[in-house]
Amino acid sequence: MRSVKILGNSKIRLKKSIFSVPGAKYFLYKNRFLACFLFAGIILGLLIRYRLLPFTSLDFWLDLNNWYDKIRNQGLSALRADFSNYSPLYIYVLFFIHGLFPSLPNLLAVKFPSIFMDLVCASLAFGLIFSATRSKLRAAFACLSVFLAPTMIFNSAYWGQADVFYTSFLVLGIWLLISRRFSLAMLSYGVALAFKLQSVFLGPFIATLFLIGFIPWKQIFLIPVPYVISIIPAWIAGRPVLQLLMIFWNQAGTYKRLTLNAASAYAWFFEDQYSLISKAGIFFAMGICLLFIAFIFFRKRKIGNGEIILLATVSVFLVPFFLPSMHERYFYPADVFSILVVFCYPELFLVPIFSQLSSFFTYQPFFTDKYVFPLSVISFLNLASIVFLARKAIFLLYLQKPLMKKKPLLHV
Repeated sequence: MRSVKILGNSKIRLKKSIFSVPGAKYFLYKNRFLACFLFAGIILGLLIRYRLLPFTSLDFWLDLNNWYDKIRNQGLSALRADFSNYSPLYIYVLFFIHGLFPSLPNLLAVKFPSIFMDLVCASLAFGLIFSATRSKLRAAFACLSVFLAPTMIFNSAYWGQADVFYTSFLVLGIWLLISRRFSLAMLSYGVALAFKLQSVFLGPFIATLFLIGFIPWKQIFLIPVPYVISIIPAWIAGRPVLQLLMIFWNQAGTYKRLTLNAASAYAWFFEDQYSLISKAGIFFAMGICLLFIAFIFFRKRKIGNGEIILLATVSVFLVPFFLPSMHERYFYPADVFSILVVFCYPELFLVPIFSQLSSFFTYQPFFTDKYVFPLSVISFLNLASIVFLARKAIFLLYLQKPLMKKKPLLHV
């Protein structure tokens, strides 16, 4: 009994001594400064977004405003109607906003959810980079870099688009993969798909992780679960289930153009070549994806946390660049992941710069009705990003020499 008391007292003294050393005080001070730094950056980002709120885009007047009017006027009965080409999950978000703030103007009701998700995406960026690098400083800079990125600000607060929703769940999915929580990762990827079909841009990388055994095969059945659950309320309201299942299929054939202002490889072709080039382009993109999968499958080194983020970035760049009929906003996940990958591999600092410039210049026609540079020139920025990323991936998976193990000392 006496020895137990002595042990307990020593533990108490030890705990007190931990917080009495100068290093601990510096650590607490540094974290407090980091929190203030994050708070100031977020306030700055919110102020920038506040100033951009009054802008109304053509997309708002043609689509989003009418959708919200439908929700405001018809209530839940609007769920049975096919008034939107978006998935039901995003429409539920608009219903939720209308339920919370019935008198909120349509423009703010459309933009506020995306701005809130900007904060969520930035927070997930913090978690992902901290899990990958164990550095709070890098994670804080990643968080603010994402939140203050021009693409993110213009997409949500200025344009009123919702690309941040599915991209946030892609970031969350990669974070969960790094944490080896495969079931939740696949559910997160499924939620991203339930928001937007463009989540398939990460598909080649996810498929490769199944092929190499990184993700157990049984987890693949979790991916469609979120979408199936998401269509149930609309189906109960009276919307045909077949129509709900065909939403993404109908979206795929909507536009008959090689590129819809996307800085992709098809900016180097003439639009009158659509019938000749489009189908060949789809098969060519499939071939690129197969090469990407084979590249990872036959790697010579194991895939670590940094490599997961790097290869995810390559995937969300490759697919929209080589697929025809892409919108400029389809590079939104690439814009976000290109920022994140720099905090694992700082030598790739040009990639987010090129990516942000590319997206910013392709957004311009919607805001100013003119191109700053020809689309065929802007596309070289994305091509350069892909080259830099591919070169780094080749080095890490094939050329980098493993660390030499120290030989044991010989005792004579």
